Amino acid sequence: MSATENRSTILGPSGPIPYTRDAQGYPTIEARDFAEGAFARGYLHASDRLIQVRLSLAFAAGQALSILGDVPLARAIDRSAHLHALCAGLDEQVERLSPDARSMVDAYCAGFNAGTKARGWPLILRLIGIKPVDYRPQDMLALFRMLCWFGLSSLQEWPEAVLAQLVAKGAKPALFDLLLGDAMQPGELSALPSLTWPDEHDPFAKPVVGAAFGGSNAIVVSKARSKTGGALLCADPHLEVGRIPPLLYASHTVFPDGNYLQGMEVPGLAWPSFGRTPRVGWTYTYAHVDVMDTYALRCRRGECFDGETWQKLSRREVEVRVRGKPSERWVFFDAEIGTTFGPADGDGEVTLPAIRWCGLRDTAGDFNALRRTLDAQNIDELLQAQKKILGLSLFALMADADGRVGWVLTGRMDERPEHAGGVLPRAPHGVPVPVADDARPRSLDPQEGFIVSANERKDGPLGERWVPLPEPRYRHERLSELVYGQIDRAGRISPEDLSRFVHDAVDAGARRLVPIWAPHLPQDPRAERLVRWATAQPGQGSEHYDNLALFEALHRAVCRELIAHRSDADEANRLVDALNAVFLFHHHLDEALALQRRQQVSEEELAAALNKAWPSALAALTHRDARRPITEPHLHMLFAGKLPGFLGFDEPAMPFVGGATTPAQCRVLTLIGQRAIFGSAARYICDLSQPGGWYSLPGGASERRFGPGYRRGITDWAQGQYAPLGPAAASINPSHAKTPRSDA
Repeated sequence: MSATENRSTILGPSGPIPYTRDAQGYPTIEARDFAEGAFARGYLHASDRLIQVRLSLAFAAGQALSILGDVPLARAIDRSAHLHALCAGLDEQVERLSPDARSMVDAYCAGFNAGTKARGWPLILRLIGIKPVDYRPQDMLALFRMLCWFGLSSLQEWPEAVLAQLVAKGAKPALFDLLLGDAMQPGELSALPSLTWPDEHDPFAKPVVGAAFGGSNAIVVSKARSKTGGALLCADPHLEVGRIPPLLYASHTVFPDGNYLQGMEVPGLAWPSFGRTPRVGWTYTYAHVDVMDTYALRCRRGECFDGETWQKLSRREVEVRVRGKPSERWVFFDAEIGTTFGPADGDGEVTLPAIRWCGLRDTAGDFNALRRTLDAQNIDELLQAQKKILGLSLFALMADADGRVGWVLTGRMDERPEHAGGVLPRAPHGVPVPVADDARPRSLDPQEGFIVSANERKDGPLGERWVPLPEPRYRHERLSELVYGQIDRAGRISPEDLSRFVHDAVDAGARRLVPIWAPHLPQDPRAERLVRWATAQPGQGSEHYDNLALFEALHRAVCRELIAHRSDADEANRLVDALNAVFLFHHHLDEALALQRRQQVSEEELAAALNKAWPSALAALTHRDARRPITEPHLHMLFAGKLPGFLGFDEPAMPFVGGATTPAQCRVLTLIGQRAIFGSAARYICDLSQPGGWYSLPGGASERRFGPGYRRGITDWAQGQYAPLGPAAASINPSHAKTPRSDA
């Protein structure tokens, strides 16, 4: 069905707002201005994703236990929501919104409420006790904070919490050396004070919730390297996948003067998370900037020592309702330096860890910056807007209609002593102040003519200072290799090339590590095949995936052996299995596995670890989650496969391309008892010299079984095909093009 065959209207404050839907249910809206476009998107989000938005908002308010009951997942969500007080100070933040931002936020909320009224309150929300209330600007800011934490900022909080507890446990210095590498400064560990870690915040009890153990890819190409003559942008965010509907939602809004706004948005928010106008385009990967700080805070009788004086702590008590059980009362102690893990009002002095999310309380500033993004006329104005995003750490990639490209790191990072790497707990020294804006890493018009981002860091003192715990460099390395290879062959990059690149399944980590390991692997035909495969990966086929699975299992087993050698077997199992330390500290672990830090891991120790790890790796391959490619169904977000297949809520199993560190990334983890798949949640490409763009998004617009587009787009997404968004030309279908070899 074409879009013109299902033309509908929304009754807006200034009259009818026409819109059409494409085959997957995603809308093209004809609005008079930005505010009216926000009203229409709010209306459609309520119509299509009301349950998604209301559940997310309830979790932001710390109501997971009241909805899900006393399960570890709900307890972890509520603990973090209350720890960071995600719903605190929202009235003040709303008052600080700029007039333009407030106009769009208010219009969106009005549209959302109108859409809710037209849809009616869903039975599932009634059953779980969420009552119908209006959606307010305060709710949008709370939802934004929840999204910033869930799977993004939590990736900074979690490793710092793990490290703080290791300090409290008296872990050996050799273990910190292995996990942290250059993220720990000389003498830093010996200067740490003793810590007390409370049992209720024990990260060893269950794996972390909210850690999206994936990453993202993004590429921008200047007009000098573009086959079309215009700057190109490719967004490939990695989040939880395999759910219907997807987290994101595509839309295109056009205005009478020819201006438009399009991209991918999170339902509940007033504007696209990444996308474009006629003049500029923007996308992100998570940057792992050090926006979370853990302090060793001396406390006594409800006071704390901030490094200069004793200050009164603010005692905060919350009532937490638990479904099927009596309510609980949780107590938190807040200081300007952060919130303590544990009680701080005892008579005796105790040193507690305190967590500080540096930019959390400037949500209005983030909204104002995002609203300014929509008005930017060129990349200089876009960069000035993006660098004002302080609550969330992002690697922002940008392009404009003049063919220019650039990047900037977002997020507030506070000053710290020169001897502190930023990830171990440290004693406070007065009120934290942000690092000066002129020290923020950024770049415009790179000489190479393109920028690739994949959660890596820019090496050198500045990058290591801002991003102490990056993800491995392998996706960035492989994507850069593909771009350079295409330039060498054809001189220019096309949108189809970009779509192929992010669908690639070659593992640069195996290519780096396996040749170093080869002399120490056993005399085994499987080891010989692994070595041959590592340097000349086809990126597809059963042999490729068999060897990829073996490499990943061996990598995990070797890390376990090295950790056990610096602690014990039980702690190694906790770190690897419960805490996913192989992911959290992957970059630094691989420096040791590549013998780049021989003072910490010698060739002899590596050989011994490989010898012990080999049989464990082979045994691990029998587990379903170790197999590659991962083959799983797409399940409805609420019913998760519990309903009979003939009802049509779920999509049958299909392969998820890629591995843990390939550009087409795919990981399976069990997080607090919940099994989840992480990978490419959406893909979006645009050419700034042409209108519109292309998207690939699995699952359709609606969360309702018979709603618009339900279950559609999954096969196209799996095959790397893109549908046009707005006035873009025909669909992109890169699957017919040959993927370059790994030695391109």
